[in-house]
Amino acid sequence: MNNEGSHTPFEHYDRQNSPFAPAAVHFQNPAAQAAEVNNAYDSTIHYTDEFFRRVVELLGDRPFIYFYVSDHGEYLGHDGMWGRAALGEQHVSYHSTGGCRVGMFVLYNESFAALNPHFAKALQQMRSNSGLTVAHEHIFHTLLGMFKL
Repeated sequence: MNNEGSHTPFEHYDRQNSPFAPAAVHFQNPAAQAAEVNNAYDSTIHYTDEFFRRVVELLGDRPFIYFYVSDHGEYLGHDGMWGRAALGEQHVSYHSTGGCRVGMFVLYNESFAALNPHFAKALQQMRSNSGLTVAHEHIFHTLLGMFKL
């Protein structure tokens, strides 16, 4: 499953019921509308959270695992950077910034754990590393380890 998430121009949310307003969805000059851009971004996060909630609700008691990982980080004016680390006219290497560290989580239910006890054990072990930085290069061996490959 692929959801759009929080990509510029931050349009993927219900604008009629936006929890954060006013919101600007155009990214031509984000610093001039910093609060509105941040509100639009926060609304996309809220919408994505609701999407996850609806998926889990729809699946009910059927066994499922939902492994989510973001494709990249996004600067919203922190340290003067916007997007993927543009500092004014000077571009900063994206991989030298914290923006390349991405969010990840795993949801599963008890039905899944009962059918896949080795997965549940591996996921419990992942929790001990929840404070560590996650990057895309960690995903493949994590999944392979969970599948015992």
